Amino acid sequence: MTMPNPDLRRYEGNVVVLHFADGHVVRARIIHVDLEDREEVVYDVVEVITAGRPEWSGIVPGTTAAAPLSEIARFDKSDA
Repeated sequence: MTMPNPDLRRYEGNVVVLHFADGHVVRARIIHVDLEDREEVVYDVVEVITAGRPEWSGIVPGTTAAAPLSEIARFDKSDA
């Protein structure tokens, strides 16, 4: 089930698959979604499914990362 970004807040604490606009795809546990100030998502990487642009190369399982919501094309609920 694919959902728009604002709905991501409902999944704080859960694992989802994040699909970034550049093709980067990760399975991640959502820590926090900020819809007010920074408009970003903070997440723990569980698995890198598809690597995106080179600057994402440091994003590996076990990494805590943050990304602007505008860079997330969509997300899906995860079976993990």
